[in-house]
Formats: sequence, C-alpha cells, structure tokens
Amino acid sequence: MHPIAPPPRPIRSAAVSAALALACLALLLLAAPALAGDFYSTGNLAISGATGDTSGETEFFSISGSDTDSAPVYGGAIGYGFQLSEPVDRDWTRRLPAIALRNEVAAEGGRDYEMRTKGGDGFFTKIQSWSLMQNVWVDVPMHDMVSWFMGRVPILMPVHFYTGGGVGMAALDTKTTDNFTKASKDFYNFAWQVGAGLSYELTDQVTISMGYRYFDPGSFKLKLRISPDSDPFGTFKMDLSAHEFTTALRVDFYTLGLPTWR
Repeated sequence: MHPIAPPPRPIRSAAVSAALALACLALLLLAAPALAGDFYSTGNLAISGATGDTSGETEFFSISGSDTDSAPVYGGAIGYGFQLSEPVDRDWTRRLPAIALRNEVAAEGGRDYEMRTKGGDGFFTKIQSWSLMQNVWVDVPMHDMVSWFMGRVPILMPVHFYTGGGVGMAALDTKTTDNFTKASKDFYNFAWQVGAGLSYELTDQVTISMGYRYFDPGSFKLKLRISPDSDPFGTFKMDLSAHEFTTALRVDFYTLGLPTWR
C-alpha cells in the first residue's frame, strides 16, 4: 500500500485559517453580551470580471500581457449571526449602532474564464474554478448611523450596511496552448476576499443584499510541452484577480439563545 500523501499546503492553510476563525467565533459566543442569534442559509449569484496577468518564457520568445473575461458565480452559504449589545453601559444621549456579526462557510462555482495573451502566436488559456471560503461579515443599521445626525428616518429602518471578508481555498482547473505547446494542471490555492454592500430586510427572517467584493484566487504556473512525454519547452504563469458584483438572499431558519456575560 502506498502511504497517504499530506494535503497540499494551500488546503492546510485554508483549514487552519477556518479553524482559527471558528475558534474566535466560539469565544465571541461565550463572551459577547448578546441574547440570541440566528442560523441562516444564503443563496448567492454574482457577476465576476477577472483579470489574468501572464509572464513566462520559452526557448524562442517571452510570454507577457493580460486579458479580461467575465463569468457568472453561483453558490450558497450556511452561517450564524448575532447582534452585539452596546459595548458600554452608560447613559448616552444617542443610541449606539446595533452592530451584528455573521460568520459563515460559503461554497461557490462558476468563474469559468477564457483568456488570450501574447507570446509566439498567442496563448489561449481556459480556467474553471470553485471556491470554499470562511467569511465574517459585520452589519450596521443605516438608520442608527443616520439618526445620529438627522433623527428618526423610518424608510431606513430595514436597510443595513455590511462589510467584511474571508479566507479559504480556490480550486483551479487550468489549460493553456499556443497551438504548438500546451499544458494543463489542477491547482488548490489559498484565496481571500473583501467586500461591502447594502442589505434590505424583506421580513424578520428574509433579507436581500447587493454588493461588491474583490476576490483573489492566487496564481498558477504551468510547464509547456510539445507532447506529453517531451521535456519542458518553457513556463507559463498567470496571476488571477476578480472584481465581482453580488446579490444574495438570506433566510434565518433557527434561533439559538446565547449566554450573557457582564
């Protein structure tokens, strides 16, 4: 029997990051002066605009340039969110914003890109990907922020501003060719993202949101060959990043009471 190989380093890094984040969440659940929180599920749909910056060389020419492509992104998340009580027990003349914290695990597919870059007769690169991310989001009621300056504004009661980010793993299925050489390989990269947007509470349990995020799935490097059994003819490297506009529908499905701490 062959020994079982350890998982790739990016997978181990993503797993460690997720474990640390979950540990931090557990500490918050034990220490936060909140009364209850909600488990929720989210359906996500986004448009991803990716940029691929290439570099590399062969025995006869260098490889350079960049290209862009867009693709849909779809997926979902399971998470837990709770509202933090006011951080200090003082008689403030203005109520502090009722900040909420959400922690989730999200899986998304799509992000299938096709790009052409310079080098010889030009390289055609195809990328298919999916991601698994552990995210933390902070929700701040717009009404609470505006009321500090303008007083009560009922139309803003269901509106929240959110921001946050996450870390995890991006799986990339990559292929490239210039009709003379070619290469293909699967990669499992460390990935990260940050974003912000607005959400609107349709009911006490259902929320819709729209926002923007920057997603970085890392880079990949391929060895170009004329045939599968030939020696490497050169190297091809691409650094990927994406600007994404997102929509999401979130449904709270179970309320869990939390311990209080003073």
